[in-house]
Amino acid sequence: MIAVNGNKKDCENIKKELRQFLETELKLTLSEEKTLITHSSKKVRFLGYNLNVRINFQVKTDSLGRKTRAWSGTVNLSVPFEKIEKSMFDKGIIKQKEAKKFHPIHRRGWLYLPDYEIVERYNAEIRGVLNYYYLASDFYKLDYFVYLMEYSCYATLAGKYNKSISKIIKKYRSGKNFVVKYKTPSGKTAEKRILKFKDYKHSENVYDMDWKVNYKWTSKVTGTLIARLQGQVCELCGCKDDVNYEVHRIPSVQKLSEDTPFGNE
Repeated sequence: MIAVNGNKKDCENIKKELRQFLETELKLTLSEEKTLITHSSKKVRFLGYNLNVRINFQVKTDSLGRKTRAWSGTVNLSVPFEKIEKSMFDKGIIKQKEAKKFHPIHRRGWLYLPDYEIVERYNAEIRGVLNYYYLASDFYKLDYFVYLMEYSCYATLAGKYNKSISKIIKKYRSGKNFVVKYKTPSGKTAEKRILKFKDYKHSENVYDMDWKVNYKWTSKVTGTLIARLQGQVCELCGCKDDVNYEVHRIPSVQKLSEDTPFGNE
């Protein structure tokens, strides 16, 4: 991305010089489809954020009587909600009932996983999105994303036990929180709580909440690689078809063992 303090003609001249430099010095071709000239007030995608320059025509008077336009001329980072929505549709987390109204659903490929791992996988995806977009000016709007993830988690556990979401919430309710208890390899009882948006809103340092997950399996049947393969359910898409397969790519399988969870390598 190149920011130019000038008019459209200046941008066109810079683009022409850049094209010539790439062709003569680097033997590369500038893509006309991807290299666009856009006014700074319009949003463009940059490093996963929507980026634009604020233009505020509303004049305000401060305590000293000075007239100002708040935030005018400053760079604004915002969340690309359409990108997040598409990702949630692709992963089978939500379905659409009406315009901008989404209904959280269970994730079929996760139904056989241990309860605490289902919760931790949802937590990992919630942390990833909230950590990355914490600098956005409309970060607060991600509370709806967290709500959909939370109830998709409930729906997944409800689908696993063939119960209603209300019964699952009642089963795992601990005070005001939803808590799944499980045994650690040392035999101690630990708890896994689904993350809420307020956990980030009230955190002094949001990045302290982003830790690496080290899965510890307590069962040689439920969570092993062999058992997961015998389940004949795709973890990514939930497909159970044993005739028509769809290939999904994972980074590496060289270090996978019977006790290694998929996606942890």
